[in-house]
Amino acid sequence: CVAEGATCTAAGQTCVDPSPVPGDWMCVCVAPETGAAGRAAAAHCLLDECAGAAGATCTDAGQSCRDLSRVPSDTGDWECVCLAPSSGASVTAGVAACTLDECASVCPTCAGTTCSDAKQTCTDPSTDPESKGDWVCACAGGASGAETTGAPAACTLDECTATCWTCAGMTCSAEMQACTDPSPTVGDLGDWMCSCMAPATGANATGQAALCDLDECNEECDTCAGTTCDDAGQECVDMVQHADSLGNWFCMCVAPAKG
Repeated sequence: CVAEGATCTAAGQTCVDPSPVPGDWMCVCVAPETGAAGRAAAAHCLLDECAGAAGATCTDAGQSCRDLSRVPSDTGDWECVCLAPSSGASVTAGVAACTLDECASVCPTCAGTTCSDAKQTCTDPSTDPESKGDWVCACAGGASGAETTGAPAACTLDECTATCWTCAGMTCSAEMQACTDPSPTVGDLGDWMCSCMAPATGANATGQAALCDLDECNEECDTCAGTTCDDAGQECVDMVQHADSLGNWFCMCVAPAKG
């Protein structure tokens, strides 16, 4: 090494001579560089910056470290990388700006799946990777109820109050009937009923308009059909006794009167 050590020194390495035998000297990598010793020549050394302070910087941030080039002369090219399920652009020689939207994670027990299975929307108010478990499920599709953190919300859906031309409430009101939803929960759809409104009568109908009857001659008021005919000493007749067929009643003379 006295004669050949310059080769090792020029490469930033240490010269080692294991025996007095000529030509068996070796260049050895100097920590933190690593690599196989070079026999009678410079060693092929590598430097993984992530094995030192760079790696600690990334690890402390909950990220992984990657050294793009392990050539000892290429320093400062390491980068911190976001760990799944968080995401974000890697940063050279620094901590990456990672985000974690818990609602976007895909698994049977993940936030997004939990909410969607309950037919609800998922929102993550903070996408900081350190902020976990703060996602919320919110009622959707006309359902109502308070948002719930970390679990499905307790939503109610009164199908009779939903607004659309084919919705329960509109279907019933179009026939001048009352709408009732006996179980206003998101999981119980299609159980709404249309009911006849007095003085009309008829059986309730589930999921559709009821068949209601209305004999206008039986209505009770000063100006109603039956009263009008009775006051004239006549008989009242309603030929079409259907709730949406109004004003077709008539008074008929009672024998022996005729006309």
